[in-house]
Amino acid sequence: MRNNRTLIKVTENMKILYQYLYMDESHTVVVNNRMTDLELSMNEHGDILCRNMKYPQFEPTKYNDRINLEDIDAIVSQLKMQPATKEYFKNRWAEIKDTTLANIALNMSKYGV
Repeated sequence: MRNNRTLIKVTENMKILYQYLYMDESHTVVVNNRMTDLELSMNEHGDILCRNMKYPQFEPTKYNDRINLEDIDAIVSQLKMQPATKEYFKNRWAEIKDTTLANIALNMSKYGV
């Protein structure tokens, strides 16, 4: 059943994840789809790109049409279980979320938005 709580949670998480990936081409997340690890990134056009880490030598493919709200929720859940790359965050999702929100706030004040 659809409800506002789920809508807000998922859309906020999607917004943060997409903003993080868009901020820098080096920003990636790695998640497991039960078969392999997938590295997700975003290009300058806002396309979600996916690289199968079993075959890292191949170019990433567009993943836009394969990702849905349930996938976003699963990605965030996995990121909450992953260790952060910097020790002062409690998990990878906290690192992504705090980094993104801080960057957005700095840009908003810098450009008067």
